[in-house]
Amino acid sequence: MIHQFFSDWKNGTRLVGSIGKLRCCQQHMDLEARREPDLSQRLGLKGSRDMDVEVLERIRARTFAHTQ
Repeated sequence: MIHQFFSDWKNGTRLVGSIGKLRCCQQHMDLEARREPDLSQRLGLKGSRDMDVEVLERIRARTFAHTQ
């Protein structure tokens, strides 16, 4: 999913934000996906949520690896 999302971005593009913001967005997208009646929109929201989950998991894994 991540590769598809960034496929049209220029090389070197960065996204910035806090872990708290990622968690907040993840929860918001999850709630909105549950409320969304349109399947296409619901899948898009779930994809955004899944991307936030993946980023948070990468942060957690790299932080753990760094502290070992």
